Amino acid sequence: MESKENDQFYRFNPTTSQIIQIGNDSLLQDSYLNFSNPTVLFFHGFTESLHADDSQLLRRSFLRRGDYNVIVTNADRLLAGLYYLESVKNCRYIGQYGAQLVDYLVTRGLRLATLHVIGMSLGAQIAGFVGQYVTSGRLPRITGLDPAGPLYHKASLDDRLDPSDADFVDVIHTNQAVFGIVPSIGHVDFWPNGGGPKQPGCSFYERFVRSGFSLVELVIYDSFYEKSLNTEKNGRYFEIYCFKPHDVIIC
Repeated sequence: MESKENDQFYRFNPTTSQIIQIGNDSLLQDSYLNFSNPTVLFFHGFTESLHADDSQLLRRSFLRRGDYNVIVTNADRLLAGLYYLESVKNCRYIGQYGAQLVDYLVTRGLRLATLHVIGMSLGAQIAGFVGQYVTSGRLPRITGLDPAGPLYHKASLDDRLDPSDADFVDVIHTNQAVFGIVPSIGHVDFWPNGGGPKQPGCSFYERFVRSGFSLVELVIYDSFYEKSLNTEKNGRYFEIYCFKPHDVIIC
């Protein structure tokens, strides 16, 4: 396996973050991980990092919801400029490294049943590799947020996220056929507004404004998923607008 010193994990509390490294018990102790709380492990997408809006929105949402250990990846090998092919190749290695982190945390007290692995875009495919390579047991849940489509549409099950990677795999499709994968790949799949690629209110130009390469639709899952974390009862989402991607009507 390739060297992975540039792929790091950070544990967040509401105000600060602490780095976690596999095998470094001192850093783990300093991170104040509380294994009596549920743990979320998040993998960001292509050209992003732990500082990206998506990573930070997810962090804030879970920490507002309750007492969670939120661990966010900072994978430099997904920050490959616009060299998407290289990032795709790196996904398996990052997933293997993520599985090693999970196995290490289990030896230090993490109960696998309390772990929820979440990935956005390429990060969703990485989450699938974590499920493939973890050796301490079977992951209870993986959530794929608009899993990447290019180079994955015809990939074998061993090369992408699929239901065998966890006890429960749920997927939200918001940009299918462009940057997102088209078919159902989880136990339960959701296609808000038909799954895209165009979401209501988004012109062709506006779809490319965010982060240059990333489409607005790629991030619209924020509204659906973030609201689902912070509502006290189940909601039905029926309207979302491009210009206000965090305003979702729930009924």
